[in-house]
Amino acid sequence: MKNFILTSLLFLLLTGKSFTQQQNTDKIIDQLLEKVQEKLKLDNLQIAIIKEIILKFNQEKNNLRNKDIPIDEKRIQFQEINIRQEKELSKFLTEEQVTAFKQIMKEHKSGFRKNASSSKNRNGLRKGRRR
Repeated sequence: MKNFILTSLLFLLLTGKSFTQQQNTDKIIDQLLEKVQEKLKLDNLQIAIIKEIILKFNQEKNNLRNKDIPIDEKRIQFQEINIRQEKELSKFLTEEQVTAFKQIMKEHKSGFRKNASSSKNRNGLRKGRRR
């Protein structure tokens, strides 16, 4: 039964991937998944499933970012999305793998923020952008 589910999800990944995905997002996710695969010793099927889960919840987060709602409400909704993502990942990963995955994501996020802040000039604006 589990193999059937995994095979079905792989099929959905291969056939249902939206053509509107940004190449940059895919590249970032692929780089992240290389780390995940290496550290968690996952096979290609598990990586394909995890990628689909990440893309799904990433789309939800992007939609939430574009909503005009108070920041506190957004923060709560982001937390809810993260909890749902973790539950879905735990269907395919062990508890230890989920914990390690969360740590990798945390490191990735802090590195991303570090790079974003270093690309700002002394006025707090990103380089190359005008107001």
